[in-house]
Amino acid sequence: MFQSTDPQAGLPVSYTFTSADNGVKTIDPGILWKTSGTQIVSVVDHDNPALRGEAPVTVAAAAPATLSLKPSVDPPVAGVPFDVTVVAKDPFGNTAVQYSGSMG
Repeated sequence: MFQSTDPQAGLPVSYTFTSADNGVKTIDPGILWKTSGTQIVSVVDHDNPALRGEAPVTVAAAAPATLSLKPSVDPPVAGVPFDVTVVAKDPFGNTAVQYSGSMG
C-alpha cells in the first residue's frame, strides 16, 4: 500500500511481486504529486506491515496557471494609492516560486 503526506497525490495501485521481478519493480504509472514542498512517500506490505519503507521527496511547483492579486488595504479608497501583491499559482494552488514572467 502506498501512502503520502501530499493529500492531493495520485498514488499507484497495490502490486504483488512475482519471482520474475527479482525483488525490484518499477511502478508505472508512478506517483502524481500535487503539493509542493517536502513530501514523504511510504509503502507497506499488506501481509507484513512491519515490512515498510519511506523516502522524503522535494516537490517543486508546476508552471503557473493563474495570477492572484491582493490589495494592501481593505477596502482600497478611491484617490489613495495602495500596494498590490501578485502571486503566481500553479494548477494545484502552489505558489510558482520559479515564475519569472512580466506583468503590466
